[in-house]
Amino acid sequence: MRLLLLFVLLSLPRVVNAQVDAPPVRVELLPFDAAGPYKRRIRITSLRDQEVAVDRRLLDITVKPEGSRRRYRCRHPDAPRRGRTETMASGTTHEEWLDLRMYCWGRALDALVAGPATLEVRYGYASRGRGRFVAQVEGERRPMHRIELDPLAWTPPPQPGETVTPSVTLTLRPVSRRGAPTLRPSVRTSDPSARIYVRDDHFRFDVVGPVGRVHCERERQPINPIVDFFRRLRGRAYTDSLAADYFCPEDTFEVPGVYEITPTIELPYSGSEYGFEAVTGVFEGTPGVVRVRSTRYVVQAPEDLLRVLEAS
Repeated sequence: MRLLLLFVLLSLPRVVNAQVDAPPVRVELLPFDAAGPYKRRIRITSLRDQEVAVDRRLLDITVKPEGSRRRYRCRHPDAPRRGRTETMASGTTHEEWLDLRMYCWGRALDALVAGPATLEVRYGYASRGRGRFVAQVEGERRPMHRIELDPLAWTPPPQPGETVTPSVTLTLRPVSRRGAPTLRPSVRTSDPSARIYVRDDHFRFDVVGPVGRVHCERERQPINPIVDFFRRLRGRAYTDSLAADYFCPEDTFEVPGVYEITPTIELPYSGSEYGFEAVTGVFEGTPGVVRVRSTRYVVQAPEDLLRVLEAS
């Protein structure tokens, strides 16, 4: 009997601690297949009546590439010191969509594109502080400030196949900034000795962003090409810097988020009037990513994104 009583007493603290340590909120990062491979849904479920952090910018992601010891941390570029909160009843949920490329940039984005990886995900703050909590009831002295999510397996989307011996390769460099971006297309030729004649108005861009699809193109100005402006790239890239506002309709990049931009270049001038042949034709490039930042928070409801995709 004494041994049984001792066993019960030793067990009680563990049961109580399990109840105290149980997270008062559940956070899930779920697939959003209908919206593309980089899109995810974040679902926050309150497990009691309380004030809850409902701010997708509080996600903290670590990319662990398969077969590598390297780790790449992904954070929202405008992660707040104190995020948005909402009073939630027990059992209610808050859900938004997000794009992983808003968090993973530079080498971290390269790691996502390159191959399989494991994503370690946290939600909340690195340290405690006034107003920094995941969930809190009135009067709670040490509310939970961070929650660990289950690791996720990441498989990158298939990359477009390479065209056999393309005469022109067109890419768009990633850009991250506040407000309308500067677009930086790069042009390469497969033949180092080939000539090209490039002007700003030879480019056009198809933009797919948080609010839909937009075509960006400026009016072509007819000219007589100058012989000195035909150039040989000699294995290097020709890169231009183009103000998006000059090509795109007003407010194209008004909403913060990730924009996929597919560049196209039309090369109309052959150089035949000067006794040589330059590369001509229309060439579509690979999509590039522009990340528009803002301290303004815009709720991203999944159903709104689906309506945008259907309308596109």
